[in-house]
Amino acid sequence: MSDSTETGRVWPGWTPGNRSWTLLADSAPPMPPATLTGMPGPWRQQGRPMQGIYTRPAADPVPGQIDGMAVLNGWHCQSWRGPEAMTEWTHPLVSYWQPVMAQGNAQVGWRAYMNPDAYVVNAVATGRKPAGYAETNLDGYRRVLNRLAWSDQRVATTYNDGVLYLGSTLTLADLYGPDHLARLMGMYHQVLDDDVWHRQVLPISNYLDARLIDLIATRLDGLPLPVRALVLGYPPLVTAGWLLRPLGPWAERGSLPKRGWRAPADTSMVGARRA
Repeated sequence: MSDSTETGRVWPGWTPGNRSWTLLADSAPPMPPATLTGMPGPWRQQGRPMQGIYTRPAADPVPGQIDGMAVLNGWHCQSWRGPEAMTEWTHPLVSYWQPVMAQGNAQVGWRAYMNPDAYVVNAVATGRKPAGYAETNLDGYRRVLNRLAWSDQRVATTYNDGVLYLGSTLTLADLYGPDHLARLMGMYHQVLDDDVWHRQVLPISNYLDARLIDLIATRLDGLPLPVRALVLGYPPLVTAGWLLRPLGPWAERGSLPKRGWRAPADTSMVGARRA
């Protein structure tokens, strides 16, 4: 079983050693494209390129932490760290691939696995992501509207100053279920300090009746991180990991990006801001 040291790659922030990576079940990447048939990357297990979501126990002063990473055809895409206890909360719309894909970190070598904005639009339109946003022009917006006209998902859009927002018309409580959200809040309480929980997690209860499209389009940047994670379909494990170490190295390179969850601008037609 390969470790980061055995592949010749030691990524910043990782502790070398023989702590084996374990592939999570049902963690295949969404919509595998033909680019995955290219040159495999250096991350391997038993000689074969790793692919999927992997975890292992973390060497961390905070107990009960695990490291996680996303790998495509042997190419490391993104890493995070968070409390293992949060893995017990799951939902079909919440996936470790959501931030990897939407933030443009799904790279296969030097090539993009998929246009991140195209991923956001497709995932929301097909009911695999609660909400998202991307930059596009008016022609691109019209194409999205035409596609949604044929979709069986309850999705609404709004367009403002070159930014397309799209999301479910269901409320946060309708989408996730009030009991499931209450369980999530309780799990956050077990791993976070009381003051952090009251500031960041307790406000979830204030948004139960808010529609996803309204949250994404009008006030995403002002929402507490756990609420943003629910809007975007991001895993609570990485959100809790960020809240546990907001000033450490993992704030820079793992759990969540610091600039409003937005990737740096690029030059594609649809591709400066996405989530």
